[in-house]
Amino acid sequence: MKRAAIVGVLLGCLLPAAVHATTAPLVARDDATVAAPGSYSVGVFHPAIYGFKRAQLELHPLVFFVVPHATVKIAHGSLGAWHVAGTYGLAMPWLAQKLLQDYLFPSFKRDTGAIGFVLVPSVGFLFSHATAMRVITGKWDLSVGVPLSRSDLRPLEAPAPLEILFAPVLNQYRMRLGALWDASLSPRFRMRGYADAFVHGIDPDRDTRLFDHVTLRAGAGMDFAVTAHVRAAAGVVVWNSYQFAVDARGAPVRSTDLLPSIDLFWARP
Repeated sequence: MKRAAIVGVLLGCLLPAAVHATTAPLVARDDATVAAPGSYSVGVFHPAIYGFKRAQLELHPLVFFVVPHATVKIAHGSLGAWHVAGTYGLAMPWLAQKLLQDYLFPSFKRDTGAIGFVLVPSVGFLFSHATAMRVITGKWDLSVGVPLSRSDLRPLEAPAPLEILFAPVLNQYRMRLGALWDASLSPRFRMRGYADAFVHGIDPDRDTRLFDHVTLRAGAGMDFAVTAHVRAAAGVVVWNSYQFAVDARGAPVRSTDLLPSIDLFWARP
């Protein structure tokens, strides 16, 4: 009886929240639309977003104090079901690199090496076609490392997510061309699939082929409403990249990594 009572209490608490969540259907994310003025949302891994008139500010609270950064997405216009937006950002990852010395980045003996200051400006464009049931988005963006002082850091030659994250700082640039499909299954559930091709610099002291400068990513997942203001996301992502691996004959081969993708969002319209 005690167990049944506990289950009853939990269902009594969760059912009203679940019913209330259906009154506010989930909308697509990461497309060319911008948040409404005064609205905001934040995820564990997804950036915090605050809406202004025809623009929104984005930053990642978890890493902002070690990597000062911000991105502004501006709505540039719409025509029928088509929407166009631009993204403009700036980041300074020096402190994070210092904190990660001895882990990701090497330590230098005194006067033998330095972690330099590098600014990373970025620019991008999003084009979306939206209907009541689905949104299709095309993306292009470019991030470039602008050195402000001498740096002796070398490319990490690490798994693809880390390599792509630090590519503008260690490999001069990172360009992305991608597509996103996001569809509503019900007011509480959305399904999404995406694919990206990243073109980036690579260690100039190594012999490389043209395709070695390309890293591929594809993923799929589902978003679902937990309450009226909380949504969760779960999925998988596959990375394919050149990590300087070779086969038994010594020929270069590309590496493929399958990783989970999870997040939790809180939003206030």
